[in-house]
Amino acid sequence: MNTITLTATIVSKPQMKETMSGEQFCLFHAKSRRRTSSQEDTFSIAVWGNQAQNCVDRYEIGQEVFIAGEVRINVYKARKSNCIGLSVQVAADYITELADNSKKTKENPAYESWEFN
Repeated sequence: MNTITLTATIVSKPQMKETMSGEQFCLFHAKSRRRTSSQEDTFSIAVWGNQAQNCVDRYEIGQEVFIAGEVRINVYKARKSNCIGLSVQVAADYITELADNSKKTKENPAYESWEFN
């Protein structure tokens, strides 16, 4: 089974795109901190189907989100250089906004931040 789950921060504006066959999808980038270090990875996130327009309307740069989906590895040939390239993308099946950190209180543990050591 090919499954990935991320808690991430959106770092590029979600935008509607269209495939050559006319299928629409939302594309954005999100960064996620590794559990075992302070390093961050940036992921290309694609949202397909009915959820795509909702993603464009609802999410913006800086929002923290939870994403679940599958990893897709795409091989392509660059038009100008004819070089073969590789891209890794997360095809999101589920995305939701995480709790607003400004509402974090001792009385409301749902708003506690998660720290990985």
